[in-house]
Parts: sequence; structure tokens; C-alpha cells
Amino acid sequence: MEPSRDAVHHDQDQPDTSPGSHALMRRRMSMLASIATCVALAASHYAVAPSRIDAVIRAAQASPSPSRFGVMGIPQPWVPYLKVYGFDPNKLRSDPCENIVAGVWILAATDRIKRLEAQWATDDNKLPARARPWQFTVRWVANKARISPSLLNAVIQQESRFHADAIGPMTRSGERAIGLMQIMPSTAAALGIDPSDPAQNLWGGAWYLSNLVRGYSGNIALALAAYNAGPAAVARYGGIPPYQQTEHYVPAVIRRAQRYADSKN
Repeated sequence: MEPSRDAVHHDQDQPDTSPGSHALMRRRMSMLASIATCVALAASHYAVAPSRIDAVIRAAQASPSPSRFGVMGIPQPWVPYLKVYGFDPNKLRSDPCENIVAGVWILAATDRIKRLEAQWATDDNKLPARARPWQFTVRWVANKARISPSLLNAVIQQESRFHADAIGPMTRSGERAIGLMQIMPSTAAALGIDPSDPAQNLWGGAWYLSNLVRGYSGNIALALAAYNAGPAAVARYGGIPPYQQTEHYVPAVIRRAQRYADSKN
């Protein structure tokens, strides 16, 4: 017997009371509760307004993009930086709470950058004109890597003259240095960065230089020698290697960094 239209209409209006629907409802409610808890905790920890986080989540869900992922719609280029700060790239994609915490960390980090913009705007007047568009990124990565922006600027000027597409000559190993700080592909692979991306190039180069400075107990000259000729050469000669290029490179960068720093006074 065919049901009447009224019966069909009545059935469609009834709530889904199947066991599966209850489980789905509970999972959704649990996820909503978890997201609310994560938002509250992240907002408190990073001093970001919960309403701002909610707005980012709503925007991410309303306009999904292949270049963004997760509840917060984290841009793909942030993944290497988040990894450096202890976030697991896999969890960022699989765990909504981890994605929220990382997204709020990004908001807090960019807020801090904006607060420092006034300070960074006092860039010295001896920087070449080509350097100026890069100062926002230079100051940010230098701050994160805990090295002097003047030193980083001096290295960039010496290495690439602030040409993001600079490619170095072929080395004995068959590699060519890439980008602003002239990162070798093998070094980039070890750092987990894409050297053709200017921001990642500066990020990786700054951290590499910072690690060298710490490794040589703050000795800038040895760190620069290792950056130019490699740590193995510094170890082999017990100091700055007697290579003409390196013997020119080290004092040239130090003098330039000092001029950049002095011009702020």
C-alpha cells in the first residue's frame, strides 16, 4: 500500500532518532565544546580576544582555500615557522585544537611584529634602497633568531645585494647558492626550508647564522667565516680559513654591520 502524502510529509518532519544520529550529534557537540575550550585557553595564553579568534574561524570556514588548512585556515607558508616553534605539522592538520592554538600563536606573533613596527621604521639611512622593502621581514626573523638586524642586513648585502632571485656560481659540489642569503640546497634541506621562497630563505639563513654565533660562543668573526667557508674549514684551520674570499668576507661584513648599527645613533 502506497503511503499518503500526509504520511510522507509527517515522516519527513520527524527527528532522526536512529542510534547513529545520536552518536553523530554527540560527536558534533563534543567537538564544539572542545573548540570553545581551545579558543578560551589559547586566547588567555596568547592574550588574543576570543571574539577575534571566532571571527577568524568563521572566515576560514566560510571561504576555504587550498592554500590554507584546518579550523583556523592556517596559510601553508607558516608551517616551517610553526615547526621551529614546536608545532607538529601532522597534528596541525588532524587535531582541531592544535590548529587553533597554532593559529592564535600566529595572531599573537603578527601583533607583536606590528607593535615593533615603529621601532623598525627607524632603519638606518645607509641601507641601500633595494634593502628597504625587505626590512619588515629582516627585522622579524632577526628578532626571532636573536641576532642583530644590522648583522643580518650586512650578510644579505654581502651575499646577494638584496636580490631575491640571486643564484651563485657553481661550487665544487655541483650546487649553486640561492636567494638573499645565498643558501645552498643541501643546507636548505637540512633546515627544512624552500630556499626559493624569500621569507623562508631569510628565516633559515638567520637561524643558521644564529646557531653559528652561539656555537662559537658569540664570536661573530668565526661565525661569519663558517657561514662563508663552512664550519669544517674553520675547524680544520682552528680559526678563519686562509681563503682570500673568506679573509675579505669576514671584515667586510663586520664593518658594514657596524656602520648600519652606528647610523641609528
